[in-house]
Amino acid sequence: QLNNNTFHIVNEGDLVTVREMRVFDRWGEAVYDSYRDKVSCVTPTSGTQPTYCWDGKYQGKLQPMGNYVYAIKIVIKATGAEKLLKGNVALIW
Repeated sequence: QLNNNTFHIVNEGDLVTVREMRVFDRWGEAVYDSYRDKVSCVTPTSGTQPTYCWDGKYQGKLQPMGNYVYAIKIVIKATGAEKLLKGNVALIW
């Protein structure tokens, strides 16, 4: 059984810098905002560098199971190019 306790960017080789990360519920409310929440963690793929991560909680409460939308702004270290990654993540507990 695979158990992912946080949602975060896998940054193998330290190729990108995560500038900001947001996760929205189905009504468009930001349940995680890297500027507001200031939550970061060290992940198995981030080495000793903390990265932004969402633990499925908003204001300390575990959110309902379902689909959430993410928007993550990254900078590619080799070129300095900025990219916006968007997609869906399923919260299952």
